[in-house]
Amino acid sequence: MQQNEELRAYFDRASKYIPELFNIAHAITGNYDSAEYAVQCALSEAWLKGSRSRKGLRDDLKDAVRQASLKQAEKPVEEMTWEMAEADTDTALARVLFQESTDVRRVAALRYGCDLSYAQIARLTGMTEGNARDVLERFKRRLRRETAGGEEPSIREWVEKIFQKVDRTMPGLNVIYRSFESEMSEHVRVHEKKHHVSRFAAAILTAVIVVICLAGFWLIAVLTQSTQPENYNAAATEEPEE
Repeated sequence: MQQNEELRAYFDRASKYIPELFNIAHAITGNYDSAEYAVQCALSEAWLKGSRSRKGLRDDLKDAVRQASLKQAEKPVEEMTWEMAEADTDTALARVLFQESTDVRRVAALRYGCDLSYAQIARLTGMTEGNARDVLERFKRRLRRETAGGEEPSIREWVEKIFQKVDRTMPGLNVIYRSFESEMSEHVRVHEKKHHVSRFAAAILTAVIVVICLAGFWLIAVLTQSTQPENYNAAATEEPEE
């Protein structure tokens, strides 16, 4: 009961970050099923490890989902389902970005929303690092032309804002919580089983050591007793000197 209450309290704290986590995972893996799994892994890892950094729960979860997503991205993807969430196209940045191809938008999302390096982006997209850099540089040049005479908007802040919106492919929070609760319950059962097995193994080992020690003492006693009569008989047969 206490375990469930603690899980629920933790999930309630984490739930406000889940849309952002899912968008990060979806952009990296390219597939919503893989993204959902990566989010579950991140929630579980952060729960089991606890928040040990000074950054806070949000950043800990983002680090965890980034690593889980990169691992998931190493596996073949059956279907690419990622699309950048719809945004207010009244802004210059949105107008320019949504005129670009999905590949360009994904590079921008991976760089500014997921904080990936150009090497990581290249591995995910099949581009070279140079091509990934060029894609963003061309986009930023077009953005500067669009905003000539005005303040250039922050791409990172805009992408992060988009990532905080709920992706239409994201499962409901109740679904995510049930999966998380089930996984943590299974983890507890496995941990307890391993603990019982370890205690049983330790008890057997202790018993074996005790038996070996007793056998050793018994053998020493037998050997000691077997040598005593010989010494006594030898002493008894010696004749006294006259």
